[in-house]
Amino acid sequence: MAETILTLEGLWEKWNIRLLIIFSLSLQMILVFFAPNRKRTSGKLFVFLIWFAYLLADWSANFTIGQISDTQTDGNEASSHELLAFWAPFLLLHLGGPDTITALALEDNELWRRHLFGLICQAFSTVYVLFLSIPSKIVFPTALMIVAGVIKFIERIRALYLASSGKFKGSILRKHEKLMRKWNLKTNQQRFNIPMRPNRELRDLEIVQYAYKLFNISKGLVPDLRLASRGWDESKSFFDSLNPEEALGVLEVELSFMYDDFFTKASVLLTRVGSIFRFIAMVCLVSSLYTFLLKKKDGYVRFDVMLTYALLVCGIGLELVVILMVCLSDRTIAITRKLKENPGETWSWFDGFLNWILCFRRLKWKKCRCHMNEEDLDEVHKVLDRTYMFRRWSEYINGYNLIEFCLRISPKKIHRPVSFIRSFFDLRITRSFALIAQRIYSCFASMEGGAVTTTTACFMIKTKCGPICILYIPLVVFLIPFSLLVDLLLLGIEHFLEIFGV
Repeated sequence: MAETILTLEGLWEKWNIRLLIIFSLSLQMILVFFAPNRKRTSGKLFVFLIWFAYLLADWSANFTIGQISDTQTDGNEASSHELLAFWAPFLLLHLGGPDTITALALEDNELWRRHLFGLICQAFSTVYVLFLSIPSKIVFPTALMIVAGVIKFIERIRALYLASSGKFKGSILRKHEKLMRKWNLKTNQQRFNIPMRPNRELRDLEIVQYAYKLFNISKGLVPDLRLASRGWDESKSFFDSLNPEEALGVLEVELSFMYDDFFTKASVLLTRVGSIFRFIAMVCLVSSLYTFLLKKKDGYVRFDVMLTYALLVCGIGLELVVILMVCLSDRTIAITRKLKENPGETWSWFDGFLNWILCFRRLKWKKCRCHMNEEDLDEVHKVLDRTYMFRRWSEYINGYNLIEFCLRISPKKIHRPVSFIRSFFDLRITRSFALIAQRIYSCFASMEGGAVTTTTACFMIKTKCGPICILYIPLVVFLIPFSLLVDLLLLGIEHFLEIFGV
């Protein structure tokens, strides 16, 4: 027993840092790819996954940096110290967090001072680790990674600071004062500069442009500021001119902008200064990879070298994925193409291309069956149901039933899309037992010329086909749990398809 414990301790001392770095990188990948979907679903399991990864991401990075700094003071090989010092800035990069999520709740934005203090401490620890590894063959790529990590961490702190209640309210007040001064210099006809909607149905690009224009005016309602009467009148007259579907489209884009401001780095990245610093961080990552590629790897453990390459390549890959997400976001499109003053102005090819991209996020309606109506189970009506990846929100509205709350009845979704794939799985789940029973009956019936039932055939032990019937008894016993497992699997596939909107 003692030898086993000593063996496990030796394995942990050898692999703990490597496993923690892989774990931290995995958490970053989960947050980059799945955090944007938090606003697209109301599933508690999915939200729990994001919450779990978000909390563990900071803990794993902080803990691993501490482990690396402790390891640098022992008597291991110098080559191992060099790679460990090179891994420390990656953890600083991970502490900067992915661009797709900076906070889980509004209260997290108030903790920007704590993150600032954490940046100072972790940056000092990373530089200390680098100092202990000198002389080293990879000092230059390590320094480049420290620069990239500090930039990412500052971006996160800046995003939290801008989304904090005091700063958010103050920025709106300053913009409001500037806007009022502009209004005082203009005539009454030019007070609010929202172009009137064209005498036709709004295009997808125009919906995003109008939403961005109105978002910059109405977001003052979030910190309980009073909307100016001029802006209120203009906004009300604009929405009165829209049909219900257009109004819903504008509102959901505005709410998406609001989510980006409070829970992502969009307010930092989509600025001139933010873009410059992000470009510098990307150059540091690529330069670090290129420099490490040119260095001789003599004396390094092969696994450690491959892990270093994985960290560099995955870091660059995640940055490219985030850049693609940002470029295709509604906010980037709205900033890139301003709303035209003349609605009848001819569109350029670039406007048409952006409109084609946004058409995938257009409101779509599908026939659904209401499961709460017990009188008519075949009642079908239309509800909003877009493909999961193109949603701007969960497209579910919570309802509160006092009687169900008192009886502790869990609320259920009353709509289920009627599509080909889902209908196929619904049919398969509801009729699986019937189909299996029918097949078993056919087997027994064929042995007796179709004149025997399943029950009587199972007890025909003394007939000529008795031994064959005995073999069918364990077959029936096996098929019952097997059919249950198949149904559970198909139910899981059904819920998986529901997540992705199929």
